[in-house]
Amino acid sequence: MDKARILIVEDEAIVAESIARMLKISGYTCSIASCAEEAIDKARAENPDLILMDILLSGKEDGITTAEEIHSRSLIPIVYLTALSDEATLERAKLTGPYGYIIKPFNARELIHTIEIALYKHSMEKKLRESETKYRSIFENAIEGIFQNTPGGKLITVNPALVRILGYESPEELISTITDIGQQVYVDPEKRDEILRMLEDQGYVSDFEMEHYRKDRSIIWVSVSARAVKDERGNILYIEGTLEDITHRKEAELQIKESLNKLEKATGAIINVIVNAVEMRDPYTAGHQKRVGNLAWAMAMEMGLSIDRIDGIHMAGAIHDLGKIAIPAEILSMPRILTDIEHQLVQHHSQAGYNILKDIQFPWPIASIILQHHERIDGSGYPQGLKDGEILLEAKIIAVADVVEAIASHRPYRPAHGIDAALKEITRNKGILYDREAADACIRLFREKGFTLHD
Repeated sequence: MDKARILIVEDEAIVAESIARMLKISGYTCSIASCAEEAIDKARAENPDLILMDILLSGKEDGITTAEEIHSRSLIPIVYLTALSDEATLERAKLTGPYGYIIKPFNARELIHTIEIALYKHSMEKKLRESETKYRSIFENAIEGIFQNTPGGKLITVNPALVRILGYESPEELISTITDIGQQVYVDPEKRDEILRMLEDQGYVSDFEMEHYRKDRSIIWVSVSARAVKDERGNILYIEGTLEDITHRKEAELQIKESLNKLEKATGAIINVIVNAVEMRDPYTAGHQKRVGNLAWAMAMEMGLSIDRIDGIHMAGAIHDLGKIAIPAEILSMPRILTDIEHQLVQHHSQAGYNILKDIQFPWPIASIILQHHERIDGSGYPQGLKDGEILLEAKIIAVADVVEAIASHRPYRPAHGIDAALKEITRNKGILYDREAADACIRLFREKGFTLHD
């Protein structure tokens, strides 16, 4: 199997044939040129992997001049064959960037060893050039800004994207103008100090967001990822990384936040209207929904739920009896124990509340929470008789809060029993009727943290 194609440039035919035999035995493919003109023509036509060039060639051009001509058109590696040792000739030869020398006379081992080293060196240099070309293309055409800077804040290298992002005309202008990025580019110089601490501690920063000044002093939002390049003692030599302009994203986030704030305010206003409407029909339970909402909110906090989920529980608790709008007012204010038929009418309020809210797009499952807030984990609740795993956690929390508030507070048909009676009920039935974790959170709030029912 052929290893490589080698062009032998040697004007002594016997020497050339001898070299060719040595190479063919080792698997190389060879061709021979006896003069400069023939060498140049064959180098162009055959594009060999390596040229063995005799420095002394008969004719007008010697091997060094021939090598210069070949290199003006291609980067074929050249190894010189020479019996000369004068300094002037060798200095001329060095200028052509040879990949080695073979001093005549030589043996096959020396020849093959020199060729293998030359081919390997050329292969590595080719890969390096390809890698550099690829990196340069990425560097020049990247959308993100790419930079290197000293620990002191002096820019070393920047790509065109960073120049555009910061509003300068050229890399040269940016590098010469910015001598301290912490003071000249960072809107908040303390962010620079924070990044340096992170680089010292962990060696990198990822997606660090902050504000930067452009050349015209306008402000943009950027996201920076960088790493510290350190010496063997751990000292930072320089910092390199990427920078992305995220101004449009931050503006969009701000608009979304403002819209959510407006929606939250509008939703809160609607909830207050609903609460007031319910309490106007049921004056004896005025404040009941607010107190349940506040207790459920505190329980959810005690249980370590997410802020978003806690907000949903607070809202659902504040309107959990919305369905009482559908119940006759005289039944709601009845100053006696309800009959079975009247009690069944009151129980319908969970379903009625669900029917009112089911088509409204809340950020939370408000309608389903209201539907389930009278369910019990043993399946004895209403309206669907759901069991533990079928009931939303939010509904379980509100169920406990609802029972505690109802027992502790006054009702048209009985006086208030107080908080101790309420806590005894959920203690006795936690894990049976009520969610154990929710019940324990409620008990801790009253027994250990001084919580009180309030509107």
